[in-house]
Amino acid sequence: MPKNKTVPAPLPGPLLERVEHWLNRPMLLFLLAAFPAVLMAASFYDAFLLSIITLLLTVTTQTLLSLVGERLAQWVRMLCAALVSTAVMTGLFFLASICVTDFFERNLFVLPILALQPMAVLLSDPKAFVLPPKTAVCDALVRSGAFAAITLVCGLLREFLAAGTLFGAPLFGEGASLFPAFAGPFGGFALLGIEAAVVQGVLQYLRHKKAEGGQDK
Repeated sequence: MPKNKTVPAPLPGPLLERVEHWLNRPMLLFLLAAFPAVLMAASFYDAFLLSIITLLLTVTTQTLLSLVGERLAQWVRMLCAALVSTAVMTGLFFLASICVTDFFERNLFVLPILALQPMAVLLSDPKAFVLPPKTAVCDALVRSGAFAAITLVCGLLREFLAAGTLFGAPLFGEGASLFPAFAGPFGGFALLGIEAAVVQGVLQYLRHKKAEGGQDK
């Protein structure tokens, strides 16, 4: 008799559905990450703080709106998204000014841009704010995780290329820099473009392999 094989438990339906939703829209994720990552993620430290702030903003806003979103018209949802995300971002803005003053001072005029992300999500995915609360949290975590991955890679590469450091430690001596241009917006957009091309290529390869596997059966 064949031995019993342990079958891994599948991901919860709603979570798997939202993972597939965002995996099928990789360019949308990069567009949502683009401006904050380009303007703020000049180092791994900045990218990490940006990811934490985005996670708190996304999960809080989407969870709160999921409680009432289904009962509201589309334009009311947009208004609520603007009000809630602005209120949440104001609180995070205040905490950042106290806890991470160096990061706050460097990005004083850029951090408020993050409040636009929930509104961009609502325009690109109208169903995002009518999900059940548990599914809404899963969706926000998936999106925040993808945003963090994109931003952390961008910040790490920019730090290495522009400052010659890795996690703040100099690799080529104090003050050494490989490509100073990567410290500015040009470098951020270039790296995001490379990341987007790599992710798109990997996804196409996986889809191609999956299609080939289906034909062989």
